[in-house]
Amino acid sequence: MDVSFHDQGRLLLEVTSGETITLDGPPEGVLHSFPSFLELEDHREDTWVFRIKRLSRDTILFGRIRFRCHRGSPSMEIGIREKPVSPPSAERLTFFPENAPSLSHLSGEVLLHPGEYDVSQGVYFSGTVCLFGEKGVTVLSGTKEVVRIENAQNSYFSGLTFLHRGTRKGNVVVVLGGKVTFEHCTFSGGVQEKLTWMGNGLVIARGAEVVLRHCVFLNNQGSGIVVEKDSLLLVEDSLFCCNGKEGLSVRENASAQVYCSVFRENAWGICLLPGSQGEFHTNRIESNKLGGVLVSRKSRATFRANTVRQHPVGVVLTPDSITCWEENTFAENQKDILEEG
Repeated sequence: MDVSFHDQGRLLLEVTSGETITLDGPPEGVLHSFPSFLELEDHREDTWVFRIKRLSRDTILFGRIRFRCHRGSPSMEIGIREKPVSPPSAERLTFFPENAPSLSHLSGEVLLHPGEYDVSQGVYFSGTVCLFGEKGVTVLSGTKEVVRIENAQNSYFSGLTFLHRGTRKGNVVVVLGGKVTFEHCTFSGGVQEKLTWMGNGLVIARGAEVVLRHCVFLNNQGSGIVVEKDSLLLVEDSLFCCNGKEGLSVRENASAQVYCSVFRENAWGICLLPGSQGEFHTNRIESNKLGGVLVSRKSRATFRANTVRQHPVGVVLTPDSITCWEENTFAENQKDILEEG
């Protein structure tokens, strides 16, 4: 893979273990340091060849390549993540909107023909299922909880819109246990009820592990996502917009990693409740109504290269929380950081 050097630039690469990266470095630059997940293989004039030495499954690794030259100390941040492997495409079943009542019986790989699937009674999945739709035109809609996924093993959903219609209280999608990946999906229309967890775009609970890539959480009365106790979440390149509560809410003993995503016009952008953990890199958190980020007591979080702008308060830090802040940008907030006593 060929990469050009850009001083103070950031680059996120999808790679495989052992793959090489050829970096066209700064003229007459002398390599000073590089991340531990890279191994230097070759150097030819201003070209440097690195091999991927280490990958971490479902985690993005960040590091900085630094040079020395007569103009100073140029550097560039690089992030690597494991190249996603699409589920095998052989033997896919094609399914049509008129068969919506039978959705819960599906397993294996299924291609959903474009259209709206009326699932007013809700859909339940378990085991292993891979559903493929066409983004924007393949819609699963219902008047209560649209989809529940329980103890699924490596299940995969792509190109689907999950839409809660009407005024009946409910979440849009609930994942209970298991491992699930969503790509290019939209979660919208959750209807809130006081004193319950309803109204959220996606609820992750009972130790579930969920990966989200290129997803949208829009116009839910509750939160975009709620991550409950002992559950894990990885988010990449996603949008959280116009949700009535938090874009993302991480509860006690839950963990979230969020990269290259946008939180805009929610009540709060990100909320870490007591005892939660998080990693937040290269996100835009802007124009949320109450504040950008709330870090509650006994929470642990790292924030790196995020932009936090246009809030009444950018970040609220409570006692006994442990946070690491590196290279973040604050702009146009009435107050950037509020540390509660």
